[in-house]
Amino acid sequence: MRPFKFIDTEAGFKELVKLLEGSPVIGVDTESDSLYSYFDKVCLFQFTADDQDLILDPLAFDSPEVLAPLGPIFANPKQTKIFHAAEYDILCLKRDFDFEFAGLFDTMIAAQLLGYERIGLADLLRGHFEVELDKRFQRAQWSKRPLDAPMLEYARLDTYYLADLMAILNRELAAKGRTDWAVEECEFLTARRWPNRNFDPDDFRRIKGAARLAPKAQAILKELYVARDERARELDRPAFKVVANHTLLSIAKDEPRDETQLGSIQGVSNLVVRRCGDLLLSAVERGRVADPPKAPPRHPRRNHDPQAKIRAKRLKEWRKTAAEPYAIQPHILLPNVVLGQLTERRPIDIDTLAQTEGMRRWMLQEVGALLVQVANADLATY
Repeated sequence: MRPFKFIDTEAGFKELVKLLEGSPVIGVDTESDSLYSYFDKVCLFQFTADDQDLILDPLAFDSPEVLAPLGPIFANPKQTKIFHAAEYDILCLKRDFDFEFAGLFDTMIAAQLLGYERIGLADLLRGHFEVELDKRFQRAQWSKRPLDAPMLEYARLDTYYLADLMAILNRELAAKGRTDWAVEECEFLTARRWPNRNFDPDDFRRIKGAARLAPKAQAILKELYVARDERARELDRPAFKVVANHTLLSIAKDEPRDETQLGSIQGVSNLVVRRCGDLLLSAVERGRVADPPKAPPRHPRRNHDPQAKIRAKRLKEWRKTAAEPYAIQPHILLPNVVLGQLTERRPIDIDTLAQTEGMRRWMLQEVGALLVQVANADLATY
C-alpha cells in the first residue's frame, strides 16, 4: 500500500490545497472527539486525491481561519467530494469552519438507495474489496497528540477506497435507474441546517424514566442535570462521562444526604464521589426545596383529526408494501416526516405533496400519484 502524507505545517497545507484544487474527485473523511470532549471539534481531515493519501491535522494550526482555503473546494460543484455517512462530518465542518458543500457523493446514501442490508463502510469494503478495517479505533481519542502509526493507518483507509467504491455504486445506481435519486439525496443533505447547540435545563426530561418520577424527584433531577453540565464544561468532558443519565435518575430517586449514602447508589463509584460528591449532594439539597418543574406546555394541533393515528398506521402499512418492489427500506422510499404530515393534512394533491417537508422529486415521481390516492382515501378503503 502506498505511503501517506501527514500535514501539520502551513507549507504542507498550501501544497495540499494546490493538489485538491486540481483534483476532480476527492475522497474525504474527518475524525472528531465527541466521545471525549464537551466542546467537540474536528481533530483530523483525511483526503485521497490523484492516488495520494493525505492526513491533515487541524489542531496544529492557531485558528480555524487558517483552513479557510478548503472552503471553495468543498463548495465547488465541479469537484466530486466522496464521503461515507457524511451527515456528521458536514455538521461538524459547517459548525467549526462555516464550510458549504456541493458536488457531494455519499457512499452510504448510495448503498441505502440500492437496498444494501449492511451499509457501514467496513461492510462495504469487506464485500467489495475483501478488506477488514481495524475496529479498535472506531471510538479512538482523536484529539490526543501524537497520533500513533496504527491510528493514522486506520484513518487513511477511511478514504483510500472511496473513489473505487463510488465507481461500483454508480454503476449499480445506473443499472437500476437510481442515479438521480442519489444526486438529489446528496443535495438534500448538503442543504440541511442544524440548530446551534444550546444547553436547556428542561432537557432533563429527555432522560429515560424522568417523566415517571414524583414532582420532588423531578426537581432534584433537574438540579443534578444542571450541575453535571456545569462540571462537564469545566472538565471539557462529555456530560455522560461525568455521571451517566441512569445514575442521575437513581440519585434523584434516593435523595442521598451524605457521601456514604451517595456512594451506595449503583453507578456512583468512589471516583465519582471524590470528584463530584459535593456537587451532587448540593444539587440534591437544592432540588429538595425547589418548586417542582412546570410541565411543558401542550400544543394542541388545529383541527385535530381523531382518526390520525389510524391513518398513520395505514400509511405505514402501505409504505412497507410499496417499498418491496424497490428492495429498499420503507423509510428510504418515504421519510417518516412526510408520512407524519400526511396524517394531518387532507385533502392531498400532487402540488401539495410536492411542497411537503422532506418530499424529494424522485419520491414524487415513483409513488406520488399512488400516495395521493392512499392519503385521500377513506379509512374503510385503505
